[in-house]
Amino acid sequence: MYMMQVILLLAIFEVPLQACDLCGCSASNPSMGILPAFRKHFTGFRYQRRSFNTAHPHTVDLTEQLSGKDNFQSVEWFSRFAVHENWQLFVNVPFHFFNRSEEALSYSTKGIGDISLIAMILLLDNTKDPTRSLTHALQLGMGVKAPVGHYTLRQDGFLIHPNLQPGTGTWDFPFSALYTIRFKKWGLNTETQYRINGRNNLKYDFGNSLFVAGRLFYWYSAGDITFLPQAGIQWEHRSKDRRNNLSDPYTGGKQSQLVLGFDMYYKNFVFGASWSNPVNQHLGEGMVTALPALTGRLRYLF
Repeated sequence: MYMMQVILLLAIFEVPLQACDLCGCSASNPSMGILPAFRKHFTGFRYQRRSFNTAHPHTVDLTEQLSGKDNFQSVEWFSRFAVHENWQLFVNVPFHFFNRSEEALSYSTKGIGDISLIAMILLLDNTKDPTRSLTHALQLGMGVKAPVGHYTLRQDGFLIHPNLQPGTGTWDFPFSALYTIRFKKWGLNTETQYRINGRNNLKYDFGNSLFVAGRLFYWYSAGDITFLPQAGIQWEHRSKDRRNNLSDPYTGGKQSQLVLGFDMYYKNFVFGASWSNPVNQHLGEGMVTALPALTGRLRYLF
């Protein structure tokens, strides 16, 4: 009789079955970065790899410590279309590969993620004047993330953790601000993003998130090649998720990261890479530890 009650409760509440109900965060704010040539289109791909270590006391024997590792890899088609002199449309279509290793268990998911559309307006821009030593540009934007990816994948008949699903099942609304100021060959790029996340039909709410970044860069040209080395700091905060209107434990948190990277321009091609390392973090109530992350990108301007 007791076993039948447990099975009935699992069926009603769709409880994710896993040895440790905490996870690294797959839903991050995709950074715009330093964008070239405001009035040109570009298309390309971006690769990102992030990893997290997790640790949690066993629910039965508190002296036994469970540990795990989550790996999130994404390949994104990321494009910009200059639809007007001061208006741009950004499109992001990700494909995810997620994996969790935990003691003797492992979980893997893959598939297309949620698609994002963001419209941005160029409010200030004096970069077209070649006589200016000091230039700047300001862009503001807002958009929508559509629930295209799967968010109800199962393993062994049980629902996989929401942060290991390729999609979220929610309609989300991102808001962005980009400001770049440059004096001769030196420049500073700042970026702010805030995303309001919705609720899916499993009654799961992903926490709203805030992303702030500042990057110092240097512009150096050698023949047909231009280098743009950059260094900066970025800060992320995500509110706790909610399940059935109740705060979901071991979710949300904040972290600061040191970021080093470069972009290399050759004719119409832009290749770049970035490495980020956490310098301060408190994720999942201290049970989740972010590891260094890597991003690579290739764009074609037209």
